[in-house]
Amino acid sequence: MTREKILAGLRKCSKKLGRTPTYTEIWRFTKITKYVIKMHFGTLAQAYDKAGIVLRGIGHRVDTVALLKDWAHLTRKLGRPPSFMEYRKAGQFGANSILNRCGAWSRVGERFRAVSGGDQGAQAGERVGRRAGDHRAVGRKDDGGGPAQDGEPTLE
Repeated sequence: MTREKILAGLRKCSKKLGRTPTYTEIWRFTKITKYVIKMHFGTLAQAYDKAGIVLRGIGHRVDTVALLKDWAHLTRKLGRPPSFMEYRKAGQFGANSILNRCGAWSRVGERFRAVSGGDQGAQAGERVGRRAGDHRAVGRKDDGGGPAQDGEPTLE
């Protein structure tokens, strides 16, 4: 089996699943074995890289900016900030990924404004993530980890 056929099979499998396939899924859909992939590329990750497949799915970290852009896209589509359950159903990524980075679902809009620099706040809706009387500092450093901690520098 040639490298080109393997790469084409990986792309086909990834497109069909909508995420990064596992060895088992690759074998089921394309009959390409783990041995053949390792023989030609060394590792599955290197094969994905050569095929141009972006790693997605369980165990692959998603950029915070990409998470917040997806949340903003759904916000514009609905005309209001989505609830946790609405995002779980219609969002491109897992809602818990956003929740872990922002600390609370009510702070997602604040985090979006902090990361985007406030430029897209009007597009995403003026009410995004705001509660009456909520005047806490929101612009925290985005280190890709969990919720921002007090004392971290702001993005502004």
